Amino acid sequence: MNKSKLIAGVVALGVMVVALPRVLDRTPPQVTEEIWRTESPSLPNTTKVTMGEAPRYPLRAEAKLDLRIGDRYPGEATLELSGVPQELTVEEGGAVLRGTLDLSGVQDGQHVVTLTLRDGAWPANRTQMTRMITKDATPPTLTLARSSRVGAQGTTLGIFARADEPLAGGEVTLNGEEVTATVLDDAATVRAVTGIGVKQEPGDVPLVIEARDEAGNVGRLETTVTVDKTDFPFGGYIELSTKKQADMKNKAKSRDANDKRGAAYAAKVGLPVPPARFVTPVDGILTSPFGKVRKYNTGVERHHLGTDIAAPSGTPVKSAGPGEVVLAEELHIYGNAVIVAHADGVSTSYNHLSAINVAVGDTVAAGDVVGEVGSTGQSTGPHLHWGMVVNGQAVAAEQWTERSFAEPLEGDFED
Repeated sequence: MNKSKLIAGVVALGVMVVALPRVLDRTPPQVTEEIWRTESPSLPNTTKVTMGEAPRYPLRAEAKLDLRIGDRYPGEATLELSGVPQELTVEEGGAVLRGTLDLSGVQDGQHVVTLTLRDGAWPANRTQMTRMITKDATPPTLTLARSSRVGAQGTTLGIFARADEPLAGGEVTLNGEEVTATVLDDAATVRAVTGIGVKQEPGDVPLVIEARDEAGNVGRLETTVTVDKTDFPFGGYIELSTKKQADMKNKAKSRDANDKRGAAYAAKVGLPVPPARFVTPVDGILTSPFGKVRKYNTGVERHHLGTDIAAPSGTPVKSAGPGEVVLAEELHIYGNAVIVAHADGVSTSYNHLSAINVAVGDTVAAGDVVGEVGSTGQSTGPHLHWGMVVNGQAVAAEQWTERSFAEPLEGDFED
């Protein structure tokens, strides 16, 4: 046989042996790993999505898609968003694909992502993978509840704003101060609860509410809340003994007691705002309403920042609502005192007790006995001084027996 023909035959046989696996390969390329990287505020930055699914939350401007391909003969790949080619890089000899989806040029709504793979076999095997994604680049629109538009000195204000789409978070600022905000279970309503101080100047104060949707778009509502003047009763003269006058003037002891109370009011207990209305903590006679301006024989004149209910010593004192005991001890001026935190920033206090029936850390339900009526501390007779602090401001606790601040009022968002 001619030597050159022999060599050519050997080369052809070698080519056929090498090419044979590619000819016999009829298995389409397979995606073995699929990772979506997005900027969603409601999910971690890098999210590994279950194979066969795209992110179920809306996307705003960009998404990155990392793929690993299980194929011996890498070939070509294309990535499209609603028919428009997208950036796609090939790494590790075709085993890894990295795509970037640019959503800035498409409208809000659903879009189809199409990945087309062709391997290096002959003829090439082809695989097409499709995913449905949703673009949302429109900020939520917020509406303020009717009951949130007006407040009054010495009362609690429930701030509720409803969005036109599901939310991932919100922030509320009233009169320049941030108020803790929560998105309710309906996923569309932002709630913040705050107190309006007895000395807050009447008039309009600025309210700013910002809410993020699931794609990270931020809606902003700038408005005002009208603070009405409360006609607090004026009168009442408190005759203190010489010893109690001295106690009232002891600034060091007063400062220590107020520091302990302040720490208790600021305690973080992680409880939800109670959904049920509060109960009145003791059966008795109202002797001094919240906010009443009283004068002492020391010359001091000030608002009474609590509700006084007279009752015989030993009468059970109940917790007005569910919560956690954050203070239970004798305090200067306040006598034996208990403070119950019902939610972060929402607390009630029970003062001048003859006995304390709970300890710090105890969990109580509405109506559970926390102590007994007494006349300890700066007191002129057996009574309960029932106080309430909401977001650092003393407010009338009785308001919470009339309504719950867990949800907006019925009809708050009706036209």
